[in-house]
Amino acid sequence: MMIGGLLLAAGQSKRIEGGYHKLLAKFAGVSLVHRSALTMLEAGINPIVAVTGHRREEIETELRDLPIAAVYNESFAKGIGTSMACGFGHQIVAPCDGVLIMLADMPEITSAHIQKLLDVFALGGAKMLCVDPAGPNTVIPSSFQNPFSLPCRSSHRIMAARPT
Repeated sequence: MMIGGLLLAAGQSKRIEGGYHKLLAKFAGVSLVHRSALTMLEAGINPIVAVTGHRREEIETELRDLPIAAVYNESFAKGIGTSMACGFGHQIVAPCDGVLIMLADMPEITSAHIQKLLDVFALGGAKMLCVDPAGPNTVIPSSFQNPFSLPCRSSHRIMAARPT
């Protein structure tokens, strides 16, 4: 089973004052966006598309040494749905059986969390899964919590939300 990933890294960090961008913050010398991408790669997610927006150049620079694609969402200010649609529009996720969608600002998500999602997804027991916010060691069929995994056969619904 081929599982791709969308790393959503287009946000404006509006809740942080002073122009500081949390995705560029360094932890042990590694930016948060880079760390999130590494987590996805360590879990075996391949291919990965990083969707950028606000401060695109800086975010893409942080990811340049990783085997992932980047796509710019010019409508990033209109919300996360536009980033999902932009990512699903990238040709490298088209052949995937499923796509893991992860926000780039989740430092406590580990490759083990992602692997649990993938294990349950592979069993075919749910159309959409997420890490249970009440217990990070549990994977549940769910509404939109993050990160989550989605079958690619559902991507047409997300693409329909893309602004024209």
